[in-house]
Amino acid sequence: MVKANHCKPVAIIGGTILSVIVIVIIIVVVIVVETGKDADADTGNNNDHTTAAAVAATENVATSSLCSCEQVCEPSVSGYSCSCNDGFILNDNGIGCTVCTCEQLCVGTVSSYTCECRDGFALADDGRTCEACPCEQVCEKDGGGEWLCSCRDGYEMDAGDSCQDIDECITNNGGCEQDCTNNVGSFVCSCPEIGKVLQDDGLSCSYDYDEVLRLSLLFYEAQRSGVLPADNRIKWRGDSATDDATPNGEDVSGGYYDAGDHLKLGLPMAYSASVLAWGFVEFEDAYEAAGQVDNMLACLKWFSDYFIKCHTQEHEFYAQIGLKHDDHNYWGRPEEMTMDRPAFKVNETNPGTDVVCATAAAMAAISIVFKDRDPSYAATLVTHAEQLYEFGDNFRGYYSNSIADAAELYKSTSYMDDLCFAACWLYYATSESKYLTQAIDILNNEPETKPYSFGWGDVTAGYRLLVLKLTGDTSTYKGLVIDKFLTAWQPGNDLPYTPKGMVFRHEWGQLRYSTSTSFIALSLAEEGPKRNLYREWAKEQVDIALGDTGRSFVVGFGINPPQYPHHRSSSCPDPPASCDWPEYGSTDPNPQILYGALVGGPDENDDYSDTRDNYFQNEVTLDYNAGFQSAIAGLRHLQLIGEYP
Repeated sequence: MVKANHCKPVAIIGGTILSVIVIVIIIVVVIVVETGKDADADTGNNNDHTTAAAVAATENVATSSLCSCEQVCEPSVSGYSCSCNDGFILNDNGIGCTVCTCEQLCVGTVSSYTCECRDGFALADDGRTCEACPCEQVCEKDGGGEWLCSCRDGYEMDAGDSCQDIDECITNNGGCEQDCTNNVGSFVCSCPEIGKVLQDDGLSCSYDYDEVLRLSLLFYEAQRSGVLPADNRIKWRGDSATDDATPNGEDVSGGYYDAGDHLKLGLPMAYSASVLAWGFVEFEDAYEAAGQVDNMLACLKWFSDYFIKCHTQEHEFYAQIGLKHDDHNYWGRPEEMTMDRPAFKVNETNPGTDVVCATAAAMAAISIVFKDRDPSYAATLVTHAEQLYEFGDNFRGYYSNSIADAAELYKSTSYMDDLCFAACWLYYATSESKYLTQAIDILNNEPETKPYSFGWGDVTAGYRLLVLKLTGDTSTYKGLVIDKFLTAWQPGNDLPYTPKGMVFRHEWGQLRYSTSTSFIALSLAEEGPKRNLYREWAKEQVDIALGDTGRSFVVGFGINPPQYPHHRSSSCPDPPASCDWPEYGSTDPNPQILYGALVGGPDENDDYSDTRDNYFQNEVTLDYNAGFQSAIAGLRHLQLIGEYP
């Protein structure tokens, strides 16, 4: 494999009219300068670009409404790129040019560069000037002073001592993972597969994680309830459930609809918020690279603003809006709902340690995101988080025992995990040692069991990892994350694998399990243990969701993505057309594309049915996307730091 190096000459083949004009201007200006020189001037210095006349001659020769370059514009993929004339070097801004001491090419930066010569010239002993040689490209002298000719990378010399282009794509496809295109003196790799982009090495392809982050945030925007903001990007969504209120009339509008239905459910919503915030705190650079920081901040704030509304008193929290039976009997747009939507709360007499502590964890995690961006708002979140944590700790009980309908939706079977998870995030947010002490006490007193998964029903794997991170004591706590969780998910251990390589946990919403566990693996790897193993494994599992088994499981992304997600509002045509149960049974794809939604995914045999009534495999939820999105951010982070597996 041969790629062109920095010695490759500037060649304009088939140049544009603009390039011709620039060259003509340069020639004319140089002629004027030369003819104006004193007759007895030293002609040996006619190429010295450090003179004031030469500087004046080359300033702004590329001035054009089409190009901002100071000197030379060259065609490029993005439109044009800037370069400089001989004796000048490109400034750090990529536009202006600064005089350098080289006669021809200055290679490097303004503060550190070396001199090189164009084809047919050789660098003189002074390391600055160039002398003509009889070679087509590269010249150097042997010990006897004779010229030796050679070719630049990307060329080879023929029998007639001429340099001919090498077609690098003939041998091993140029090292390209997908397509290889030969250019004069070089070659270019590309990634034509839908959903993939070329990596920084110029050879390999990966999924476009930036695009996946962008789309996943669009999914959350499609799930918004309440009065939508003026910059709403989901045009088929409008204001909905704006009159959601407590029996006392307190406003609890806003938040997110849980899945393909229109319930607002506190436990999975809080889990989703905390995992999304965790992924942002740990892998913010991924969101910066994707240009999604502002959209992510808006996403998180939509969660926390709603949680603030639901925390109506210090020891009172509204954990559910809507009834399962009434909601699930309706198939249509949320904007057109007419059923009663009662609000259900937990309090001192009807406690819900799980839901209030899960919410405390989410608010504390989100406060970290806003700590430097909006200190006042962050402080408000911390206050609510501390009150909710104290409420959950002192009045213990399962929220699904206090709210009967919740037991039919997201029944809770533990709350110590949520209590410890909240203590960890409160310590992270406040640095108050009491929270870390409480978290460690809970961890030490809880049985060292293997969690079923990392999800809304059990965040044990998450709090164990957080204690490891917050204490910095990897040696003490890594076994609880590795031996008691991640090892079971590796090939050849507790869990089966499908024929196409997906770890299989459960037939309902399988991809939520593999991708949320991938996030835990990526986060742990940041601390060092089994770094390469867990990063490679997480990439394999996440990339299955993106299309590695032959199709994508993310709506609107990649090859053959789902078209029939089990989701009410996206199954509805544009108004004024009606939307009801006939749309549920329609064999047409959903009229609205629910971009970025991760569906449940395939079964243990890699079989998958893209049908609207298949909620086991084709439902979408807030919590499915939470671990998935944070794992995507983790993989993008690895690309940015040069450690992508």
